[in-house]
This record gives sequence, C-alpha cells and structure tokens, in this order.
Amino acid sequence: MDHVEAGLYTPGDGHVDPSSLTQALAAGARLHGAVIRQRCGVTALTQTASGGWTLDTDDGRRVDATTVVNAGGLWAREIGRLTGLDLPLVPVHHQVRE
Repeated sequence: MDHVEAGLYTPGDGHVDPSSLTQALAAGARLHGAVIRQRCGVTALTQTASGGWTLDTDDGRRVDATTVVNAGGLWAREIGRLTGLDLPLVPVHHQVRE
C-alpha cells in the first residue's frame, strides 16, 4: 500500500451519499485543474520516466496525465491491476438494517 496517497474512511457514519460526495470531489478537482472524462474506459495505464502516466482508452485515445485518481468503485481493484498493484478490495452488496 506504499503507493496509495488518499482514501475515505468513515467508521462512525456507516453511510455516504455517493452522488453528492462524487460531485463535491469532482468540483474540487476541477478547481485545481483536473479534467474529468466520463464514460471513457481505461484499457492500459503506463507510468512514464518522468513519473506521470499514459492512459489508453477504449475509444482509441491516448491521454497523458501527471496524476491519476482510481475512482473505479466496484472495479477499483481491476484498475489497480493495470498499474501492477494488487489492492485488497472486495466488493460487497450493500446491507441495510431494518
């Protein structure tokens, strides 16, 4: 886990509204220069000699980035594998108490 720079852990909450959280994070990222592409699958992630990244997408584009955020949700482990990381994540169906 040496390469992980940030995460979200809310042990006392038990619930995060994913839509509102995602929109807030995206707004903050855009304020700091991030470009967000939706509905664009990444097929390969290659680290460059300078420490940046080259991303190959499912629509044939190649994108250069200084930083990549793994926001893959249920697929975050698979995205991690594209970089050689084995993230210890297991998707679990949401449980609700009645």
